[in-house]
Amino acid sequence: MEAIEVAAESDLVEVEELSSRVADWDGSMTLTGYPPWQRILSELSQRLGAFGLDVTAPLSVEWYNAAVPRALHLPWLGRDRAPLAILVGNSRAIWEPFKSALRKQPALLAETHPLDAYVRRSVTSALSSFRLVDAYSSTGSVPAREDPGIKAAVYWDFDTRPGRLVAMQRLACISGMAYLNEEAHLCVHKKFGQWFALRAVVLFEVDPPTERPEILQDPSTSEDRERLRAEVKAALDHPDIFNRFEESQRKWLAVRDAIHPNHPMRYSPDQIEYHYTHKKDILMRGS
Repeated sequence: MEAIEVAAESDLVEVEELSSRVADWDGSMTLTGYPPWQRILSELSQRLGAFGLDVTAPLSVEWYNAAVPRALHLPWLGRDRAPLAILVGNSRAIWEPFKSALRKQPALLAETHPLDAYVRRSVTSALSSFRLVDAYSSTGSVPAREDPGIKAAVYWDFDTRPGRLVAMQRLACISGMAYLNEEAHLCVHKKFGQWFALRAVVLFEVDPPTERPEILQDPSTSEDRERLRAEVKAALDHPDIFNRFEESQRKWLAVRDAIHPNHPMRYSPDQIEYHYTHKKDILMRGS
């Protein structure tokens, strides 16, 4: 299977950030004797966790590409076999580190979407511990050097441009991270339930795992599904649903809650409100 063409380097990641060659990735990891993908996953997960990005799962790009239309394919980074992909997300754990970053970096509030900007900076910072080069230079090849490091590329959930759009929910299912509740169109994690978000997928020029994980199944009872269907119908039948934004969002929150009512990993009230409205004044509360 061929790798498809992707955007130029400026569209992948900031070269001065992602290509920083701070420490040799192999020397920085202590899990000797494990395959490179496991060592990368362990190191990256630890570093992402400090930013509240506490949900990760590895998979092969080949598994994903086989399940989606070609327009949504991820590249092979110039390899003759599929590279490693690590899906990145967060639970409610992201809220306090995000609020702390806002206090320390007020410029984040000037961003159109502060949380997206925080995620981008956090993932880039976590990757700085690896010896990386951008997957594609402006000429389509990696600059020649004695130790070129590992090719890498990052795709963001908020980037929906052609060639950048990724089926994140499909990645979550294929990686065994979550199952997709078709009624609510929400992924449900085995630990965090419906209270988690998908943020990015990072590709690395190393061999991925070879054993496919078990695909998670929906454990809902018939009573659960009936309750959820009722909430979805109420949300869709809501008068003027597309113009009365805040009221409609409350209906969709009820849909989310109906999947697993009173889930212990439910977001805080402020996090829920920001998730559904993106109002920046919420971010100033308790600052």
